Amino acid sequence: LGDQILEMSQRLPMAAKDIAAIVAAAGQAGMAGDELTEFAELAVKVGVAFDMTAEQTGEALAKIKTALGLTVAETGALADAINYLSNTSASSAPDLIDFMRRVGSVGKQYGFTAEQTAAFGSAMIAAGAEANVAATSFRNMGKALVKGEAATKAQRTAFKKLGLDARKVAADMQKDAVGTTMRVIEAIRKLPEEVQASTISQLFGDEARAIAPLIDNAQLLEQALGSVADKASYLGSATEEFERVASTTKYQLQALRNRFEALGIAIGSALLPGLNRLMEVIGPIVGAITGVARAS
Repeated sequence: LGDQILEMSQRLPMAAKDIAAIVAAAGQAGMAGDELTEFAELAVKVGVAFDMTAEQTGEALAKIKTALGLTVAETGALADAINYLSNTSASSAPDLIDFMRRVGSVGKQYGFTAEQTAAFGSAMIAAGAEANVAATSFRNMGKALVKGEAATKAQRTAFKKLGLDARKVAADMQKDAVGTTMRVIEAIRKLPEEVQASTISQLFGDEARAIAPLIDNAQLLEQALGSVADKASYLGSATEEFERVASTTKYQLQALRNRFEALGIAIGSALLPGLNRLMEVIGPIVGAITGVARAS
């Protein structure tokens, strides 16, 4: 594994110790064998592309992969979607990674794909929300839409105001989460402006602060969801970003340092056995000389 990490550091512009940190995070997440090194290579490329530290990237991607039950290839496709969203909106890739780490698995429970969940996060963050606020808002929104019979009196009243039924909305979420959510948002948008805020509060709670901007700006969410609707449009996006960033002087210098470091480790490993044998021979002699010097 050490040899594989060194080999990887000579191909990729990240120090061996940082790649080792990613491998450690992957190991803690239960990955092993080929999956371990395959994930590490993906995480290195994502870390470079998104300008994130090795520790941040390894831990976040490993948690997202585990929580969503994704393969390494599927995790890579999600990273592509995140990169594409960051390139086509005012949301940054690190913020989207943070958002997905917080609510990726929750989105799956609500009926959204991982990419659709990321699109909601992208729209909220692009509208000015912090990643943690966007995550709380998304969680509260989804929770309200899937409550069904468990909906509170205030929520049932809000749904009725929108011409909707809580149980029907919950059932529809499992069939078409995006379409159902968009219908609810559109229904809120049609309300008089003076009652929109109170309806949002009744339905989603006071902590869902990132939802109101999506009501005001219909195109923001539609654009984000449209960006991930066709896999062909975003697959390979993160790799392209990695290649662009890796070609900069900063990362080319890092790649050169990595090669010298690997060379030093290889030379040290080759000389170490001989050096150890030499120390076994001269150690007693040095000790004897030290004893004579002290006695004189």
